[in-house]
Amino acid sequence: MAKKRSREHLIAIASDIMSRSALEANTVGYMPRFMANTALPTKNPTTNEYNRRNGRYQLTLVSPSHIGLPYGSYPRQIIIYLTTQAKLTQSRKIHIGSSQADLLRLMGIKSTGGKTGTTQAFRKQTKRLFACTFLWEFSKDGHWSLETIRVTNKASLTWQPLQSSHWQANLLLEEGFYQDISQQAIPIDLRVVRACTHYPLAMDIYCWLTFRFFSLKKPQLIPWESLAQQFGNTYQRKSHFIENIEKALNRISLFYPEANYRLIKSGLMLYRSPPHVKRTVDNPSG
Repeated sequence: MAKKRSREHLIAIASDIMSRSALEANTVGYMPRFMANTALPTKNPTTNEYNRRNGRYQLTLVSPSHIGLPYGSYPRQIIIYLTTQAKLTQSRKIHIGSSQADLLRLMGIKSTGGKTGTTQAFRKQTKRLFACTFLWEFSKDGHWSLETIRVTNKASLTWQPLQSSHWQANLLLEEGFYQDISQQAIPIDLRVVRACTHYPLAMDIYCWLTFRFFSLKKPQLIPWESLAQQFGNTYQRKSHFIENIEKALNRISLFYPEANYRLIKSGLMLYRSPPHVKRTVDNPSG
């Protein structure tokens, strides 16, 4: 019954997306460019350094070993929430709710306590994300550039029990990160992100396809080897990786049926498709 209800819930979200645009539903969100080009860890890394590559771009995550690297859905949701708020408010200062439960609600996450509840995991991933340094490299024909990105240089979070009204939190985005997302953030539909909260690979694929279809003019083959460098950090076998990519694409197709692609023996063939969120919302101030 649980699977049936889950399927019905996903179909209801897909129906809503088909009947109302993200602008009409007030669910336009934004993601930074590094999330559109590469993927964060989906599972807990065994080291405090993590690398992903997409063609000429490489993303490296570094974090203190006693804290660890961010992984899973929560860091992705946090980054998207912060990017969205920064774009909509045109400010580095981000409102993060009047309570712990309020912050989770704003992000579409249900608050649950206990050792296995959402609040414990969310606290852990928030700390890991804010302690992490992102190194964004570009190399081509002898040219090399490096950009160091941190979400924030200063964060203070006082976590109180769910029933407590004593909430103290403040967050100021790091200037470089804020400037980057102000100029180059990519619009997405938050309904899709929330539908993939337990499926970070599907979230990554959705963000990537949305970005690629903004500029794709002709068919392009993405070889399996390239996709593995970009998304395949937790798969030991190529067949397992391909199987999971196909499952993620099937999930995304439910919400983004206009995405035109084909799986072939050598990789993923992309064809020109309309972006999931129109370009006109890319600059809300203009």
